Amino acid sequence: MYRDGRGATKDEAQAVIWFRKAADQKNADAQNSLAQMYMFGRGVAPDLDQANYWYHMAADQGHRGAKQALEKMNPEDFKRLEKLIKEMKDKQNGATP
Repeated sequence: MYRDGRGATKDEAQAVIWFRKAADQKNADAQNSLAQMYMFGRGVAPDLDQANYWYHMAADQGHRGAKQALEKMNPEDFKRLEKLIKEMKDKQNGATP
């Protein structure tokens, strides 16, 4: 809706908010869309690490487009992704750095 201006005024920042809400609820399509918003800096500052993280979350649930995006990662991006995934899991489990 907000991303494309269908049924509402186009507002990419608002789209990011709603994608994030759905992504946090483990909606693979929303996770993939959120990854794209981060990848291309739509509604948020571009952030390759966040994009790859959300692609990973969606791919983990079998999202085909997210899997294809991850296949294009270089080894350095993959190492950063592994670190970010660990940090996010630690945060969810209440671990302190």
